[in-house]
Amino acid sequence: MRGPATRDLAWCAAAAHLVEGDPALPVFSEWLGAFRASGVPHLVLLGDLFRVWIALPSAQAEHQARVLRELARLAGEGRRVVYVVGNRDYFAEASRGAFGLEVAARWDLGLPG
Repeated sequence: MRGPATRDLAWCAAAAHLVEGDPALPVFSEWLGAFRASGVPHLVLLGDLFRVWIALPSAQAEHQARVLRELARLAGEGRRVVYVVGNRDYFAEASRGAFGLEVAARWDLGLPG
């Protein structure tokens, strides 16, 4: 449930290094579903979501495209999806907005109190 208590909260994931056939792929998808149900407005991905990511729409492997579609769906629902670029992410800055992601070298979240 979204409300004042969740207004400035974020869920984060870091350096998953997902690959095709990875048993973590369905777990990550379930985690995104739990995020969707939580009502938390911000999802912050701290780089290296995939083992290697060439962030050009024409260069996506199928497992990457599936995950990116899920992230784009969240963004389309009004969630803020921030991707902080990791050292295995190539051309991510150039693809700003292409996958519904806010791509950044860093991201700051202010919390009250």
